[in-house]
Amino acid sequence: QGSRILELAERLGGGPVQGIVNTNYHSDHTHGNPAFPAGTRVVATEKTLAYLKQVDAAYWEDVGAGTLPNETFRNEHELTIGDKTVRLIHPGPGHTDGDLVALFVEDKVLHAGDLFFNGRYPNIDLEAGGSVREWVAAIDRVLQLDFDKVIPGHGPVTDRAGLIAFQTFMRQLAEVGAQAARNGWSLDETERQAALDADAGYQPISIPFVLKLDRAFVVRRAWEESTNKVQRIALPEASK
Repeated sequence: QGSRILELAERLGGGPVQGIVNTNYHSDHTHGNPAFPAGTRVVATEKTLAYLKQVDAAYWEDVGAGTLPNETFRNEHELTIGDKTVRLIHPGPGHTDGDLVALFVEDKVLHAGDLFFNGRYPNIDLEAGGSVREWVAAIDRVLQLDFDKVIPGHGPVTDRAGLIAFQTFMRQLAEVGAQAARNGWSLDETERQAALDADAGYQPISIPFVLKLDRAFVVRRAWEESTNKVQRIALPEASK
C-alpha cells in the first residue's frame, strides 16, 4: 500500500513528497514508509521510533532503515509545508504511549491517528504503554485544540462531536476496569457485568491469525490493565 500512498500524495500534492508522519509504531502506520525514497523526512515521537527499533527490528533490518523516523520529538513539534502549518502533538497515553495527533492549523482539521477509532473497537496496546484509564484524559487534551473536522485512524471522517462520542465509550470502558478492580472480578465476571452501551453499532476489526478487535477484546484489555496483568515493553532508558 505504500506505493499507492506515494502515488496519491504526489498527484494530489502536485510534486515530490515533503515528508511522512508516523502517528504510531504499528505496521499499518509505518510499513508503507519503504515505498518512499530513502532519506525522506519521516517524523514521529521518540517513543514511536524506539518501539520500531525494539519491537519491529526484523522488518526494518529486512527493508533497510532508510525510511525509519529521522525527525523525532517528545511533546509537540511544528511543520511548515508551503503555506500550511501542521502541529504534531503527543497528548499522552491511549492507544500506545507514543501516539501523536496532527492538527492542520489553517484548515481546522485534526488527524487523530489511532487515538480515535470511529465506530470501530479500538486496539489498546497496553504492552506499549497504552492505557484505557488515561485515554479519556488524552482526548481531553486534544479537544482543547481548534478543529472542526476529524480524520480517525480507522473509520469514516467525522467532526468534534464524533470524537466526543468515542471518548464517552472510552470513559465507560475505563469504569468497567475500575469496577472490576474494586470488586475483585475475574475476567468472566467482568464480561458478564460490564456496563457498556456507548459501543452500540460498533464494528469489529479482524486481522486474520493476528488479532480481533471486538467487545470481548476491549473489555479484556480494561480488566488486564486494572488488575495489573500486563508486561510492558522494555525501552531504552532515553526513550522512557
